[in-house]
Amino acid sequence: MGKKNAVNNAFRVRLDTFLACAGRIVGWIGALFWGVIGIVGLSEYLHGDAVQPVHRAMLFVCLILTGLHVWLILSSSGIRDLIRDFRLYSAMLAKDEEKSVLRLSQRIHLPLESVLQKLQKMCRRGYFNGYLDHQDQCLYFPDGTEQDRQVVYCPGCGARNALSRSVGTCRYCGAPLRAAPQNAQD
Repeated sequence: MGKKNAVNNAFRVRLDTFLACAGRIVGWIGALFWGVIGIVGLSEYLHGDAVQPVHRAMLFVCLILTGLHVWLILSSSGIRDLIRDFRLYSAMLAKDEEKSVLRLSQRIHLPLESVLQKLQKMCRRGYFNGYLDHQDQCLYFPDGTEQDRQVVYCPGCGARNALSRSVGTCRYCGAPLRAAPQNAQD
């Protein structure tokens, strides 16, 4: 299941990279096209050079379409920036056994709250198959369902792993993990 999630995460990043690039291209083409048409129509309307004057509604439509394409450029740039940050964050988090967000924010010289917000957005978009623990200020990669999670340190690499079952494998080195029993009643 871990490999499948990693493939899905990588696919999501590649798909968003493609969509961001395509969005910027379509945005620029559309903004230029509708902007030029709007400017030409406005000049014809104001100067009365046209045989049939452009209606005000058409100018309003051109303005709206230009604005939508500018919004597409800006949102595509935001996704591109998020992917760039994801690549930086994932490279730095891979070197940190505890996946500490505080340490990450100190290394990249950004406020902790800003890094937490970006990581949360990355998790929501599916770039990381993990979750943020705001109390611990760490990024966890669960090894199962959302049931009772238990933090286990890997005997192989020492990384923190969140397990929802009693056994699992380390998300980083693949070593077998065994959670401590929670109740002696079993």
